[in-house]
Amino acid sequence: MNIMMLAVSLLLQIGASPDAMDPSYIVGHDVYSSCITVGTSPDADFADLQSAIDFAGDFDVIFIENGRYAANPSDYLDPLCGNCLEHETEVTATTGYVITGKSLTVIGEGHESVELVTNAGYGIFIDDCKVVVISGVTVTGGVRDQDGNATDAAIVVRDSFVNVKDCEIRDNEGNFETTIAGIGGIMGREGATLYIEDNYIHDNSWDGVALYRGAHATIISNEIWNGRGAGIGITWDSTANISNNDIHDYWKGIGSFGETDVTVFNNFVHDLRGWGIVATGESTMNCYHNTVVRCGNVGIAGWNGDATIDISKNIIAFNGTVDQWVAPRVGIWMNCNEPNYTIENNCIFGNHDAGVAFGYSEFDDGTWGFTEEHDYDGINGNFYSDPMLIDDGYQLHDDSPCTVAMAGFHIGASDDLLFDGEVRF
Repeated sequence: MNIMMLAVSLLLQIGASPDAMDPSYIVGHDVYSSCITVGTSPDADFADLQSAIDFAGDFDVIFIENGRYAANPSDYLDPLCGNCLEHETEVTATTGYVITGKSLTVIGEGHESVELVTNAGYGIFIDDCKVVVISGVTVTGGVRDQDGNATDAAIVVRDSFVNVKDCEIRDNEGNFETTIAGIGGIMGREGATLYIEDNYIHDNSWDGVALYRGAHATIISNEIWNGRGAGIGITWDSTANISNNDIHDYWKGIGSFGETDVTVFNNFVHDLRGWGIVATGESTMNCYHNTVVRCGNVGIAGWNGDATIDISKNIIAFNGTVDQWVAPRVGIWMNCNEPNYTIENNCIFGNHDAGVAFGYSEFDDGTWGFTEEHDYDGINGNFYSDPMLIDDGYQLHDDSPCTVAMAGFHIGASDDLLFDGEVRF
């Protein structure tokens, strides 16, 4: 497929996605208007990516040849704070590559061979754009802004529809001289709609993906690993559909906070230091068909009374692998008020201190933990049996008790780990 046809294909995929903008918007726009090449070959139009972005017209395609490209960072005074109590708080930040006020498709020859070094807190900052596609590149080399309120990430999006696909976002570490916050993978801010698919997001120093203040995202078939914070954090009043992701070796897994509305379906959440999946604040979470195993403390939690969570048809096993620090070492920890929670049809097995625990208590010796264990074995379709995972992965042996009516369970971010059909129970 040539570059122009790939660009059109990406645009049509966005239009076809259920959470995307109306595809009729693309009709009547000349998506073939111009293809600009960035690189060092004789055919290249620009050697500098930002120069190509600035030159490009609406709906142009920018193709990036193999190579390593470094941004010249600029100071940026952000008039809004994504995660402050006072939204209208100025934040001192830096930007690397900036796309604003236009629709663009930015395609690299492949994330294995195209490296964008941002040298900034807001690595690629996309603001006030109708449609932007970022594909086939690695985004790396962020530098942490020393204003602790800066929502630093390799890609920061505001007031735009953006598809990030087939990218690698890695090694955005920064420094922590005056702030404990790091650099995330992708941050959705005010007015952002994101479709995040088939990416490798790893070795960053903050959340893999985070949403703030009304942002919306579909986050599907990514592998997110080895970072501080949470693999995916949905905050304030944002919404998200999160499916088929492989999240591991982070502090924490998938969390809904504030007044968010989140669906968490068919993810493999494993080998984390703290919690696997939690709903807290006044958020609403539908949590089903996930495999949550070997989390350091709790597997899945309804964190507080006002949160609402439906925990159905999950495998929740072998959690509680490290000393308690953020939660009890249990499979499910429930603090939601009745009737704000559902626990049904789950496979719960081998969790350190309890399968399902309720409440929070402080004890006479100064320690704390859950108040009481509830036995859900045989209750509401739940059962306490070994799920029989193959090689500590998400796939199941043929005689697993979780394979009833199972047509396949394949998730992840690479071609050999794709979702294939309805799953178990």
